[in-house]
Amino acid sequence: MNDSYGERSALSYRNLRLMIGALGILLPVVLVGVNWMIWGRIKPLPSISAYYYTHVGVWFVGTMFAIGIFLICYRYDTPIRALSHLTTVAGIAAIVVGLFPTNPQTGSTPTQHTVAHVHEVAASTLFVILGLTSLLIFPSADGEPEQFHHADAIYRALGITILASCAGAVIFHSINGALFYFELVAVLGFAVSWLIRGETVEAARGVVAAYRVARSPSGTDPR
Repeated sequence: MNDSYGERSALSYRNLRLMIGALGILLPVVLVGVNWMIWGRIKPLPSISAYYYTHVGVWFVGTMFAIGIFLICYRYDTPIRALSHLTTVAGIAAIVVGLFPTNPQTGSTPTQHTVAHVHEVAASTLFVILGLTSLLIFPSADGEPEQFHHADAIYRALGITILASCAGAVIFHSINGALFYFELVAVLGFAVSWLIRGETVEAARGVVAAYRVARSPSGTDPR
């Protein structure tokens, strides 16, 4: 019974990682793609957060809430004790990002400036923690099968990419359009990291193998 519970728990966490990663991938695709289909605007807005004020603002807020809830629910073991609750903080930050929008592109009020400051702090906190998660937590998880550790170098590279994108956003934010691309790199880096952690490749191979077995007259994988 304990083995069955452990298998269900592992599957649940794998699905949670997959959902977090998938939401990260879909976020910029939907925001830019739908905005292009509705308005014919191919050029991205100044930042991902700026899509809050468009027709896809609901998707932006909904994605932030979903990622936030998933991160709060996520649990993991790490030898670095101080890191054990980081994803909870990141989840709260994601929800705050959705609740407190950035400044509109024109005509912002003093209240909106204050709200935007909260948004910026929360977004920075979220990205930094996601970077640290890929850099420090994913490669150091204990008690897991060996296949989880073959991607440690990739996790670290993605973590460094996310943190470097955060630094680039701070340094070059005054350059028109630069913020969007730094955010895009950070979001995709985070999403890919969680998809790898969710065994996306292994799951896809399993689906292909099952399809081959189903199509094979002998009922076995023809390879």
